[in-house]
Amino acid sequence: MPEKNNSVTTNPGMGAIPTAKGVSFRVWAPHAENVYVTGTFNDWSKTATSLFSEKNGYWSADSSDAKAGDEYRYLIHGPKGPLSRIDPYARKVTNATGNGIIYDPTAFDWGGNTIHMATGNELVIYEMHIGTFS
Repeated sequence: MPEKNNSVTTNPGMGAIPTAKGVSFRVWAPHAENVYVTGTFNDWSKTATSLFSEKNGYWSADSSDAKAGDEYRYLIHGPKGPLSRIDPYARKVTNATGNGIIYDPTAFDWGGNTIHMATGNELVIYEMHIGTFS
């Protein structure tokens, strides 16, 4: 029986979305009968973190155990049996066929908010379509 340490997500968007209470997971799997997320945050358990059907092909859940840096995959149970899939919306991956990595895009400090745009004669253009230059 799956643990009930997650709930239906209220966050918009797709993939793994870090929140103040953990991570919201959301995936589109229209033919799925059940969907689970497995990863380092639940010791790769195949049933610990179940996603809930939103009744429109989307599946979602919040996990308070997951955090930025954790690896994860979706386990999609459908008519052809269980399939382990990388998140198509993952912002960071181990490799093309590996695992998604939960990434927090707000964690990086980009520095100041002032941007100095170079003047035209200071720009260096490496490639340009000749049809755009006149």
